[in-house]
Amino acid sequence: MPAELAITSAHPVIVHAGQGNWVFVKIETDAGITGIGEGSLKGKARTIAAGIEDAGRYLVGRSPLDPPWIWDLIYEADRFHGGPILTSVMSAIDMACWDIVGKFRQQPVWQLLGQPCRDKVQLYGRLCRSGSPQENLAGLIGLVREQGYQAIKAGFHVTGEGAVDQSAIHQACVAQFTQLREALGDGVDLCLDTHAMLAVENVIALAGDLQPLALAFLEEPVPPEDIEGLRSVRQHTSVPLATGERLMTRFGFLPLIEEELVDIIQPDICHCGGVTELKRIADMAATRGIKVSPHNPSSHSELATMASIHVDACISNFAMQEHPAEVPPWRYEIFEEQIEIENGYACLPDRPGLGLTLRDDVVSQHPYQPYTRQCLFNPDGSPART
Repeated sequence: MPAELAITSAHPVIVHAGQGNWVFVKIETDAGITGIGEGSLKGKARTIAAGIEDAGRYLVGRSPLDPPWIWDLIYEADRFHGGPILTSVMSAIDMACWDIVGKFRQQPVWQLLGQPCRDKVQLYGRLCRSGSPQENLAGLIGLVREQGYQAIKAGFHVTGEGAVDQSAIHQACVAQFTQLREALGDGVDLCLDTHAMLAVENVIALAGDLQPLALAFLEEPVPPEDIEGLRSVRQHTSVPLATGERLMTRFGFLPLIEEELVDIIQPDICHCGGVTELKRIADMAATRGIKVSPHNPSSHSELATMASIHVDACISNFAMQEHPAEVPPWRYEIFEEQIEIENGYACLPDRPGLGLTLRDDVVSQHPYQPYTRQCLFNPDGSPART
């Protein structure tokens, strides 16, 4: 292998994902080593792809073997730092650079990040479809009894008209989680995602009613910009709180960590800044005893899952990893390899780099398709949070 290598190109790849699109970057080098990364952001596929092409101009001719240096280069080269578009682009490029480093060194990425803290990574299942309350309940129970997850996360269903009735959501959540606890017993971790759709006083009331069910965590109780609302929820409930999927870089997480406003942070490896920044954020949270449970929705591919697993293996304060459980079948077909999962745990990969290779023949069968998110509305007709 050559002592050094240089980037020759960086180009985006968009793959239709059933609902939305996955966005990948392929970084090629003069040594013939190719790295892949992911920056999927639902509803913004072409925007992210354009951002990858723009950032690629900074990369050609440079070495990919120091991903944190590349991270700083892209971040500092743009005077308008941060934001979900730029950091999703950076995340994809960072993952791809780590993929190249691992292939160059002939080591899996987790071995390059330091001594592993665990031999396997716990996953929690997420049902990625909406049906009737009975269908959703059966699907969630099936994640445990049929697929072997020992922890699951559920949200709540909004009608096809997009109407948000907070009282009805409250009642449905209490009913659903009571039934889940009765069906699954105390040995399964239950997590609730409120998507920051409830008013502060309503999420506090919901947390109070769910407290006897011993949730593992209540996710995103308020929007990311509402720090005062998060303080209020923190003061009025002892249910473990989690948030962070819409925060970018360690600078976005700093207020939560410094004030210890949550028990668990949930950086998303496709948005927070990639492998490099997820590790930095986790290390920063560890200084305050805050756990890390990386966000990983169905709008991300298995590459995001795999990249997260590499980081999960090496952080002392890891809790569990989100894993979409019901997705289009080509989610698994677009890669030559698969994540090895046993009884709700992911095995650490032993392949060099991130350990997944895109199959161009399958990718070409699922070209970009436009996607528009569902709009939600309050009872008075005003737009609701999504």
